[in-house]
Amino acid sequence: MAPLAAFGGRIRDRLLIADPGLVRLDAAGRTTVAVALTTAVLLAFTTRYGGAQVVVLVGAIASWISGIAVSDVTLADQRLTTALVPLPAIAGLALASATMGSPVGEDVVFLLVLYVSIYVRRYGPRWLALGIAATFAYFFGLFVEAQLPQLPSLAGAVILGTASTFTMRFVFVPVHRRGSLYWVLEAVRAQLRLILEGPERSDLSTEDGSARVVMNIARVNETMLAVQEQGVVAGTLDDLIFRTEVAVENWIVVHLGLDPDPRQRAMTELAMATQLEEVRHVATSEAGIPDGPNPQRDAIVAEAKKSGAAVAYRLRPSTRQAIQVTIAAGLAIVLGEHISPQRWYWAVLATFVIYSGTTSAGETLTRAWAAFLGTVLGVAAGTAVGLMVQHDVVRESALLLLGLLCAAYFLRVGLGVAWFFVTLCLVMIYELLGRFTEAVLVTRLLEVLTGVVCGGLAAFVILPTSTRTLFRADVKAALGALRDGIGSIATAPPEQAQPASRRFDAAVRRLRERVRPLRSGPTFAGSSLFARRWLRAIELCAYYARNGACAPRDPAAAATVNGVIEAIERLSGTIDHDAAWPDPSAPAPEPPEPIFVEGSAAAFVNAMRQVLDRLSEVAPPVVT
Repeated sequence: MAPLAAFGGRIRDRLLIADPGLVRLDAAGRTTVAVALTTAVLLAFTTRYGGAQVVVLVGAIASWISGIAVSDVTLADQRLTTALVPLPAIAGLALASATMGSPVGEDVVFLLVLYVSIYVRRYGPRWLALGIAATFAYFFGLFVEAQLPQLPSLAGAVILGTASTFTMRFVFVPVHRRGSLYWVLEAVRAQLRLILEGPERSDLSTEDGSARVVMNIARVNETMLAVQEQGVVAGTLDDLIFRTEVAVENWIVVHLGLDPDPRQRAMTELAMATQLEEVRHVATSEAGIPDGPNPQRDAIVAEAKKSGAAVAYRLRPSTRQAIQVTIAAGLAIVLGEHISPQRWYWAVLATFVIYSGTTSAGETLTRAWAAFLGTVLGVAAGTAVGLMVQHDVVRESALLLLGLLCAAYFLRVGLGVAWFFVTLCLVMIYELLGRFTEAVLVTRLLEVLTGVVCGGLAAFVILPTSTRTLFRADVKAALGALRDGIGSIATAPPEQAQPASRRFDAAVRRLRERVRPLRSGPTFAGSSLFARRWLRAIELCAYYARNGACAPRDPAAAATVNGVIEAIERLSGTIDHDAAWPDPSAPAPEPPEPIFVEGSAAAFVNAMRQVLDRLSEVAPPVVT
């Protein structure tokens, strides 16, 4: 039992780290409750007054989509977007009903819906959500074979489902739930437990040792960025969250070193313990935590809105993707109809989904592989589960709600896992509709494979944007964020220095996400070491910047700022003048080992300067 308990503890720790404050679990739970409420009301209504099962299904799906698609930053924007969701959803259902029975009409309209849904993403997250609602509504209209006489009842189901989600999301649940800060503390403790389970010491002068330390620092930073960006805790706790992160990261650097200085180890352990105790005290205090301005969150959100990438082919990313998806979906329709004339739309939907949240061919290919793998495993599990619960409405309904909960929880962080649960949900839906057969699941697998292959090919053949190109742009964006903020980080008071550091953190996080596809598969093997070392160097700069934002102010820091700016300008100039950068054949930089720095802000600025100088050593000279 002990090994099983230890394994369960590790799984719990990783879930806490991936979802600090349990924000995603809370949102997925509220969405699932809204779906259950919608289903119960519509079942009661159709039982009493008559109606088709598809009305219940459409209402439940509308409730789920309105819960997962809305991603606006402010609460007011989230409310408005959720309230607008029924408009494109009803329009999608109307188009599906109007074209039902006309193969050419269904194909052409689906392509138009896809193009418009992706094209309007340029206008922000609200239009992204409305496009998703329109696409899924049209898809499910085809799925349930909606007819025009059913449109009023289907529209009513959509409005009820969205209203249920709106109520659960914005009425019954407060913005800052009591206990959120406690779960943030638990996420930090979980990270510390996982670090302590690994090798106790690392030689920081080696590639693996240095990478391990920077990786753990980056994980802590990602957790705290998520806490602040998602509004897990009140804005008045910004400084507490920031100082706690710095204390934990300093402990990591000293603790994981091969031969730590006893004084530094004691110092960092005391600083971390003090900060965690302060967090625990605030989290368990009976006094309420007032909300207030949140400049750090504002800085993170402002930087996150930037793409960090140059416009390719003189087209906006949304226009380029709309063209790619429309062509890929057209090919998927042709091939999908050969597999199943009745269920070709699964191939089209798979093409649409793998392009969500991507900007490069590498990212699209990664999502395509995840979607296919999740479908394969989902079909295998769904076949077994479907046979076990056949004709048991209670168990089918319970498993459907559980699948929706898990799919909503994993959707933004693990597409493959989400599609596994979506496939299980489809099994339950087919069971409830009396259409479940093993052949249906095999058809879904083949259609999804067709969709992801068409989408992946389109990403690499039609107006492709390589991950390397975007990596180049994101490196420049991160250096630019540091250049713009270094003055405030080094000389301004903490309430100004910390937001400047957070803006740099957000740019580094975008670069970190860009590097992930470079680690996937042989296509990107040549660039992996080069990209990872550049990322590690810039992450070290971000670590020193966070320390500098908390360090005592020093008049000498102003003089050191110019050195950092000059180093950034040299690196940016090199990138601008070298059309082949990043060149995998070029020598990869070897960033200096992470060190624990003591002193005022000037000391941390100097540490950043050393990292940037090391990058300049391997950069080719600028040709003028």
